Amino acid sequence: MNDTLVATATARSPTQVVELNQGVPLEPSTASQRRELRAFQISTAGERSPEPPYGVETTLRPSEDDLRPLAWATPLYRCARCLQLHGAFPGADVRVIDASGDTLAHTETLETVARVGLNRQLEASDELTATQTACGEPGEESLAPELASEPSSLPPPTIRGPLVECGRKVYVGDVYPGATVVLSRSEGPDRRACFDQEELFFEYGESDPLEPGETVSARQEHPECDVEGEGEGVDTRDVDLTEALPTPSIDSTPCGVQPPSD
Repeated sequence: MNDTLVATATARSPTQVVELNQGVPLEPSTASQRRELRAFQISTAGERSPEPPYGVETTLRPSEDDLRPLAWATPLYRCARCLQLHGAFPGADVRVIDASGDTLAHTETLETVARVGLNRQLEASDELTATQTACGEPGEESLAPELASEPSSLPPPTIRGPLVECGRKVYVGDVYPGATVVLSRSEGPDRRACFDQEELFFEYGESDPLEPGETVSARQEHPECDVEGEGEGVDTRDVDLTEALPTPSIDSTPCGVQPPSD
């Protein structure tokens, strides 16, 4: 088997997108030859990981069934700045356009879900269409449902607790999809992000975990519209001290391991 190096990258996270080397297209498998991708990693000391037992086969170009109309996965509200589409072909280019033909978003899918950030807020009169293109093959258009009626004022989101010392994730729920959530900390950096689902989380790094006794608050807002989540629309929680970690237990005998004899 003649191996060809198609991509290299420095790992920045446990899961990430790796761009293919320029001028090295992936060729599909044929009846007489299987083509597949295999990945390995090399440490900074030069140690190479073992080869995986099997690779991922490269397939033919997507068919018409693969490029079916995208599904609008979240309700669409006026003033929204992001949304989510399902049913995408992995690696496809997804576009969202309005009735005048202007592109509101252009993104590449990692799997079958397209998380789409919009370049402007949605208007009540918007008529949106989404399309996907893979390997130069365009898919069918998908017309969005009518925009849902937004609330006159945004209620407070909910910070999912408990929050504990040294924690690095803060889950926030009860969000109107498309709203911007602002997470404020008394002892750490503030964060803001557009939520394309009713519940997502903010993640902090090793250098800025949650501190004991600090206060964390969250609000949702549409900064470019007249619907906001200020004042009474804030949820607040305190960070608790971490209790002693309990001893883990194994509820069953692992496969291939016999329990010790008396």
